Amino acid sequence: MSGGSVSPEEERAFAIIESVVGTQVTPTDVAGARPGSLDGRIDFTDGRVGVVEVSTLGTSREFHLADRMRKVGGHFEAPGDWAWVIGLSDVAEFERVRSVCSKVILICEKHRVHSPSALPADVIGADLDLDWLVHQTRTNFFGVMLPDGARDAEARAHLHVLQTVASWDRGRDGLLAGLNDALHRDPLVKRMSKLAAAPGEERHLFLAVTIGGLYEATSYDLIMHSIRPEEAGHINGDPDVPHSVTDLWLDVGWGSRVTRWTRGLGWSDPHFDLSA
Repeated sequence: MSGGSVSPEEERAFAIIESVVGTQVTPTDVAGARPGSLDGRIDFTDGRVGVVEVSTLGTSREFHLADRMRKVGGHFEAPGDWAWVIGLSDVAEFERVRSVCSKVILICEKHRVHSPSALPADVIGADLDLDWLVHQTRTNFFGVMLPDGARDAEARAHLHVLQTVASWDRGRDGLLAGLNDALHRDPLVKRMSKLAAAPGEERHLFLAVTIGGLYEATSYDLIMHSIRPEEAGHINGDPDVPHSVTDLWLDVGWGSRVTRWTRGLGWSDPHFDLSA
């Protein structure tokens, strides 16, 4: 935000922080604010003050696609019993993927495979939509069979953006390496410097992230954070941020958990509720 109205990304960031820490975030970079103002302020009940800077980590193409996803609620309606995630990289494929979503999911569950690419070759070859998905797009369906015959009560396939510019390495340590690389580039360097110099007991950097193009093990780990977090892996090590920055938030835009690093405490994946 730059001295104007609160952006959708900032609204979501403030709502997530409020849900997790239990204290209201007040927008500060509003009309009439001093140039270079931070985006938000947290007034804790014990008198401490926190400041918030919101930014993005991804390309304009990715965020254009993410905006399209937000307009449909971040999901496609889907039949079946499993939990499904669909990754897209091209907004031009959006409507066709939505139109074939239900059919693809039912076929995959019938054959008990987690992805269209794992279907038998004759099944793929007999269906034009399956052939298109598997051989002509980067769209990725990923299904997780729930334990003990449980069904996905939401009946939705959650959407996320596949990154095409750079793949983050295998595992959560690789994710940290990719994150640290991004933190050393503009505009995040400038935003962190501004945040680090601001007065306050806590300094929070909130990043709306498009995380795609991941190796299967990492993708599965992130999916498990929203389905069975007790089985998800941990990120090892601290992000490369200025010492005065106390908290780093990574929001991939779907699910009900956000990845948070707090200085001295490390990484966690707290639940948030935006229904209020």
